[in-house]
Order: sequence, then C-alpha cells, then structure tokens
Amino acid sequence: MVDLPQEEDLQIEALATVFNDTTNSYKYYWFLSILEAITDSRSDGYPIEEISTKMFLKVLYPLKHSLLSFGKSDGFKGIADFITEYSTLDFSLNSELLSAQIEGSLPDSEKKEYEQRIKSLSRWVPYRFLRPFFAIETRGIPDSKVNKRITELSRLASIKNPERCPYYFLGNRIIINQNWKEYFVKNMALLNAFCYWHLTKFLQKNNPNVPGIPEKLFSPSKRSMKKYIESWKQFVHLKPDSKCIYSGSYITNDFSLDHFIPWSFVTHDLNWNLIPTGRTVNSSKSNNLPDLKKYIIPFSEMQYIYYQTIFPKMSFNKILEDYSILFNLDLEDIYHLPRSSFIKIVIDTIRPMEQIAANMGYSRGWTF
Repeated sequence: MVDLPQEEDLQIEALATVFNDTTNSYKYYWFLSILEAITDSRSDGYPIEEISTKMFLKVLYPLKHSLLSFGKSDGFKGIADFITEYSTLDFSLNSELLSAQIEGSLPDSEKKEYEQRIKSLSRWVPYRFLRPFFAIETRGIPDSKVNKRITELSRLASIKNPERCPYYFLGNRIIINQNWKEYFVKNMALLNAFCYWHLTKFLQKNNPNVPGIPEKLFSPSKRSMKKYIESWKQFVHLKPDSKCIYSGSYITNDFSLDHFIPWSFVTHDLNWNLIPTGRTVNSSKSNNLPDLKKYIIPFSEMQYIYYQTIFPKMSFNKILEDYSILFNLDLEDIYHLPRSSFIKIVIDTIRPMEQIAANMGYSRGWTF
C-alpha cells in the first residue's frame, strides 16, 4: 500500500479514498493525466477534452498491445477498436507521437467521430473523482444531479475554502487550486505510485492468472539480451547441427532469440521461454502464439538439449538459475532429470500460459 503524505488543511483523507469501489479504470487514468498536465505552468486551467485525450493515449499500450481486460464497464476499448480499423498503430510510441499517428491515420470524415468518443470519456469522471471531497453533500442525491451539484460545490469551495478539493470547473476546463497544485508537484512521484498501485490491483482483479501486470502498463525500456544470446551462441557452436524448430533451417550465428510465448504476455526474458531462430522467422511470428501441436515438443526437446549442453561448461550458471526457479530443483538435479521428466515440466508450464494468452485475445496456431 502507498500512503499519501499529509498536508495541513488539505483533505488528503478524501484523496486517499478516490479509488474505493471503482468499477472502471477512468479515475486512475484521469488522475494520472492531471498529474502529467500539471507539469505545464499554465494559469488558465486545463481543457477537460485534453485530459481525456491523455487518458486514452495512456491506456492504449496495456489495452491493445498487452491485451489486458479493463472490465465490463470499460469504454476505452470501443474507441481503440474504432481507430485501429483505419491503421496499424505503434502502441510503444510516446503519447505525442501516438497522437500524431492517430490523427494522420484517420480519414477526415472519422476525425469528428474520434473527437466525440474522446469527449464521451469525460461525461462522468471529472465530477465523480471529486465526490469523496463532498461525500456528505452528495449523499443520496440522484445520479443525474451529481455532476451539477459537484460543479456548484467545487466552485464555491474554490472561493471560500480552496483547500477543500483539488480543482473546480470553469467552462470546458478544470482549474487546479493552488495549494493542491503545489502538493501535486511536490509529491508527483509518490502520487503516481499511489495511482498505479491501485490501478494494478484493479487490473489484477479483471485479469486473473495473467502474469506481470505492472510490466504490461508501459512500453518497456530497452532490454539487454546479451547474456542470453551469448549462451545460445555457445550452444550453437557446440551443436552446429541444430535446426530452427519453426523453419527446419540450420541455426547460424546470426540468429534471433524468439520468446516462444510472446514477451508482451510473459513480460520476462527467462531462458526457458527462449529459442534461437532466423530473423525472418522471428519477424513473421511477431506477437502470435505458436501452434503447440506442431512446435511444443521440438521446443521442449531443444530446451532439454540446451541444458544438457550448457550445464557442464559452468559458464552460464546465472542463466541456468531461470530453470532452477521453474523446476524447483538445484541446477545439478535438473541436469540429471530424465529427458521425459524435463520435457514434461516445460510442456506443463507452457500449455496453460498459451491458453490464458489465447483467452486474452492473442492469435494462436501460428506456423511458419
């Protein structure tokens, strides 16, 4: 749990409860987008539609690249599906570049539709985010009247007691009250952590059995595969007759390492999920799930041969520790496992992962 720092006069207790009983992800991304916008020193407030656009751009990577479910009440997916009808987007881009890519890909006739859908995101969340700050005043009033009531209360508070809530409404903008703005700036990193902690809990509830949810929220920074490549190069050197399990071609030193179950699902580079293949093959496989009927046995057998070949050299024990965690055995005990036992453990690990990934929407049955 991430505790929020207290600040005299500010209703931090109310801020700490904004994510209680959340049924969709809007509040998380609304707050994250406010924190991003607030780094701008403008004094004329922040257009609600601009913050809504920031919300949408932030959610695209976990929604469309990582294929996470945001629950039954999610409205982001409909907009994402709409824009991807017109272009294949690079969801790893930063928000500015991704926004430009969306604008450039949409026909003029569809841009207004996109803008209207973005606008619809802000129908409730800017007001409901403030409700905990006016819990008593809004208790029991009809849903249809909440927005208007919170607009009035936040405006009045900004005049009489601006410490009461973070912002108020002025036309199509929100104005951050100064004391709250200073609090947000001073505690920016911690507030982001607070929000992502709650968002991760929400997504774990909606994506049971899905691994590595925190790593699925952002485009990853560049990862170093050097030690894994070196170990497989050693393997290829010692086993020059090794063939790619997908293409049947001999593996050369110019191989590429493929994540058998896509990285975007597993979010790790553990060696028991890696296999050397040609660059063209790896590019073709992309983010797809391989046909297990065709490839899981060859994959598991190559994993076994790799371990049997590399373990005696004692050069890559750090990498072999990946297997120790998976098998729950010491490295030497794994080395002495019967071939059939080793392969069974790998298969029993891969099959349920592939099924969960397929349930999430990953395309399965890929063959070369």
